Amino acid sequence: MSKIGIKAVSLRNILTPMNLKREILLFDKLYIDELIYKAVSNYANSLLADSRLAPLKSHLDFNIQNIEYLFNEGLIEPIKKSSPRTLLNPTEDEKRIFFSLQKYYDIVAEIGDFKRSFSNDKIEKTFEYFSDYPDANTRVDALVFSKTNLNDTCVPLITSTLPFTEGKESVFRFILSNIPEPSNSVPWEKILEFKKDTDTQRKYYALMNWINEISKSNLSAQEIEDRFWYLHSEYSNQYKLHKLEFQMSAVEILFTTTAEIISNFEMPNLGSLIKPFYKLRKEKLLLAKAETSFVGRELAYIFKASQEF
Repeated sequence: MSKIGIKAVSLRNILTPMNLKREILLFDKLYIDELIYKAVSNYANSLLADSRLAPLKSHLDFNIQNIEYLFNEGLIEPIKKSSPRTLLNPTEDEKRIFFSLQKYYDIVAEIGDFKRSFSNDKIEKTFEYFSDYPDANTRVDALVFSKTNLNDTCVPLITSTLPFTEGKESVFRFILSNIPEPSNSVPWEKILEFKKDTDTQRKYYALMNWINEISKSNLSAQEIEDRFWYLHSEYSNQYKLHKLEFQMSAVEILFTTTAEIISNFEMPNLGSLIKPFYKLRKEKLLLAKAETSFVGRELAYIFKASQEF
């Protein structure tokens, strides 16, 4: 069962840091509307011809570079759409999501053909279209995709305040906001290596299981957040205490070993030299074992990612 983020690429986010690394840490892959992505990036490039907007141009180039890299790595795929996009027996909320697109269809009709007529009003409407339409379109894509691909979890990744469904989607959005965003200096290779680590994967599966379970509860969004911060606080506190114990044990072993080496300087005992390394290894294993029983261990993936990045 794949965890997929349906990523909106709009004028609103392509000119600012896009948080792609954070999203890849949480999702197996991202889907985007490739046609909209190309149109938005071309339109953004045309707007940034002015050298005074160089800082925005650097964001644009960096984002495009990352998106193309992820395409090549298979971590971003163009979303496959059904035509037409429809739902059987949609709820009232789902109908509202679909109807939100009508506004942008009307804008396109109002813009018409730039070659025939050109005005400031058309410029403003074009700017609005490329800023807001991708989010509305992505919201519909995610809704349709989740209804037709029941084995996958699909979450729209948008920047506007469009309506979204309660339950698992809202939990994912909250969890994503608490995943660290690696800096630009962190190479993609390090992030992918982190995700492949067996211990990291075990913690990731535990987090996914918690999301699945908490999504089925009758808890409100605020109650889920309260539960999250309680578990996060408990886990963090227990981990720090056990880590301190491990560090104190390591220091004790170091001093004891140093004293033994000095006292047996003329005829050192090989066993006494090797024994401390086994003790350190044992202490580390005890820490790892204790970690599996911590309260809040379901959130260990977030804690580990925060330490790593």
